[in-house]
Amino acid sequence: MIVTCVVHGNPAPKERVRVTDKGAYTPDSTSGWEEAVGWAYKGLHLFSGPIATRLRFYRCDRRNVDLDNLIKAVLDGLNAVAYGDDSQIVRIEAELHYDRKNPRAEIEIWEMPDEDL
Repeated sequence: MIVTCVVHGNPAPKERVRVTDKGAYTPDSTSGWEEAVGWAYKGLHLFSGPIATRLRFYRCDRRNVDLDNLIKAVLDGLNAVAYGDDSQIVRIEAELHYDRKNPRAEIEIWEMPDEDL
């Protein structure tokens, strides 16, 4: 079974935690995007074994962003919603594209057969 999900909006990269004299916090752009990812996927399917994921990012601008930070934000947003822990992920495929009119993240998740591990 392949579960698919689309998160509409400009994909946001995972930013570093900020530390102030009052403590540490996650920047709003990161926490907001992770929350949107979780809500878009919520209730579809909770995977319990090893999984693979294919992520396609469509950003509305060509601002330099690291693909690995886009991946991390989505995977963190799916944690405890699509799978119990991101340590279940054994394969990741990811692409970065540009689409000014329809920015989004397309997510596919499927179980990995034991013989593929």
